[in-house]
Amino acid sequence: MHYTLPNNADFSKKRAATNQQCFLLILLYMKFSLKKQLFYLALAAICLVSTSGAVVYYFYTLNWLGILITLCLTGSGLWLFWRTLSVKKSDLLGTNDITKNKLGLKKIIFAFTWLIPYFLFFAFCFMLLFKSQTNAAITSPWQVVPAKFFIAHILATAYLFFLILKKSRFTLYLVIAHYFLSFSILWIIFKIGYGYDPFIHQATLELIDKQGFVLPKTPYYLGQYSLILLANKLFFIPIVWLNKLLVPILVALTLPPTIFLFLKKFQISNFKFQISILLLLILPFSIFTLTVPQNLAYLFLILTIFITLTAENRAEIMLSFLLAAAALSIHPIAGIPALLFSLAIFIYRRLISFSWKKIIYALIIAGNALILPILFYLTEKNNAAGGESSGSGFTIPAIFFPRHENIFLNFVYFFAGNEWLILIFAALLAAYAIYRFRKKYPTLIFTASFAFSLLIAFFITRQIGFNFLIDYERSDYANRLLLDAFIFLLPAIAIIFVKIINLILNSRPFIKYSWLVFLIFLIAVSLYSSYPRQDNYFNSHSFAVGKTDFKAVNWIEKDADSEPYVVLADQQVSVAALSTFGFSHYVPLLSPTPLTLRGTRKEGLGVVYFYPIPTGGPLYQIYLDMVYKKPDRATALRAADLTGAHTVYFVVNKYWTGFDKIVEQAKIEASSWQNINNEIYIFKYQK
Repeated sequence: MHYTLPNNADFSKKRAATNQQCFLLILLYMKFSLKKQLFYLALAAICLVSTSGAVVYYFYTLNWLGILITLCLTGSGLWLFWRTLSVKKSDLLGTNDITKNKLGLKKIIFAFTWLIPYFLFFAFCFMLLFKSQTNAAITSPWQVVPAKFFIAHILATAYLFFLILKKSRFTLYLVIAHYFLSFSILWIIFKIGYGYDPFIHQATLELIDKQGFVLPKTPYYLGQYSLILLANKLFFIPIVWLNKLLVPILVALTLPPTIFLFLKKFQISNFKFQISILLLLILPFSIFTLTVPQNLAYLFLILTIFITLTAENRAEIMLSFLLAAAALSIHPIAGIPALLFSLAIFIYRRLISFSWKKIIYALIIAGNALILPILFYLTEKNNAAGGESSGSGFTIPAIFFPRHENIFLNFVYFFAGNEWLILIFAALLAAYAIYRFRKKYPTLIFTASFAFSLLIAFFITRQIGFNFLIDYERSDYANRLLLDAFIFLLPAIAIIFVKIINLILNSRPFIKYSWLVFLIFLIAVSLYSSYPRQDNYFNSHSFAVGKTDFKAVNWIEKDADSEPYVVLADQQVSVAALSTFGFSHYVPLLSPTPLTLRGTRKEGLGVVYFYPIPTGGPLYQIYLDMVYKKPDRATALRAADLTGAHTVYFVVNKYWTGFDKIVEQAKIEASSWQNINNEIYIFKYQK
């Protein structure tokens, strides 16, 4: 498996073809999602592909026969689901849509004319993003995106507010488009890709596509792999593009309509809850800007919550369980709470005995608080590398008052720097909404109890050390539970946003328009802060994979001349190697080390990937010793002693802290070195 740098003519043609395919699929979706039943059918199809594909892969493989079996299972499930759907023609978009009112051609053209300014702003935003594309190893997309992008985005948001308040038709579609624009910065700006995990999953997907499976088969991630591989087989969309676009596209196409239907069942005014959906972009949405299994599972958790709360007939109840099963097939951290929530609401509505309801519900809440911490504890025990597991405490961050930059940046970081405080405030608003409307919307109480139980799970998980992970990743699992808890409050937040909008619209004109301008500006602030940043207040410290990383990887392979070697490098260079060579390069471990690369554990002492993957493994620890302690020959050759390789390469990127000092020290004892574009130094050590 070799990675081709995305700056040649062939790649441009493939990208254009892929964009056309994706655009046609989106248009097809929008055409047939006008009816609520067909929207539900599309959701059910996605869930069935995800879950049935996961089962087929786990017990068989996802070769062409496995894909055929998945399609048969999906088709059978869809047929059963279709039979439960109501035959009543229920319109998705409400009384203002052309599918409800038979409008003449002139009125339809006039309605579309009002949309033209938004499409101009929308197209201008995308043009600026595509013109700003880069394959350099930079930290933040805002280093290359011009300031006028934010002006265009603010104008697009303002005009969308105007159209919604004007009660124009098709505004829900524009909200979907605005969501997609807001989530699309990373995949457009970074030609090669951004992050670490997406490259790991891409390499795994390409290996599954090649041989049908990767060993060992884990019970998680498979739902996302099934969706991507089936879309690749059926629609011929390259895996690399599906791996970039899956989450931004699915969130944009499914989340606004789902929240729309939720608020519609609560009988809230049409145009007001469209504004509420748009205002949800004020909340941090970084999880929807990158395609990894955990982020996709969060989406299915959100969809499960909103649809379960309003599920009344058999089809909607079935759909809520399908969504929960899809979340579980992708990642248990979101899937287990989703499944328990669907079960709790089902029992509440179907079980007659009140005493049994209380007992079973109490057991479910207790399970929601304990199951994931128990699984984390077992994971810690199974991966323990020696030493005692020590948890970490929890401290509340200090309130940040920015005052050293211009008024714009200070305002941005008053919100971005106090994100935790804003989330707490949103949670308090949600708690108020749940209490205030507990009689009118009694099912909202379930979301509060699940959020509280996940908060307990968070504090329990903080006591687990996760010593098998690198230091800065050990709090990740607990933080994911905290996000789970907040997600359960989103329905109440959506309702409270509608109430706030109602207060604003009923106020005096000056107050009304002042608040609307402020809210529009907050959406822009959230857009800026939801992406990696590098400015005078914050540095994300997470660089994109650049073309120089691939040059370094290819130079090392050529210089080694087929001799076994290992490389000490950072994450970006390592995933560049994984993208270039796949899972084909391993060296044996000569000392017992509990190291595993996702899907590559071997018998005996095992093997290790020849670049530092994963970051919790021994090669990466040696790399950290080279850059943080002393880059000498003795430290480098520890990697040779560990693996039996005769040659060790040490790679240091220009952006690394103390780069000049590291380079000068490494030159003293290295056998030789190579400079790549004055951005990367490669040092060679031989036994």
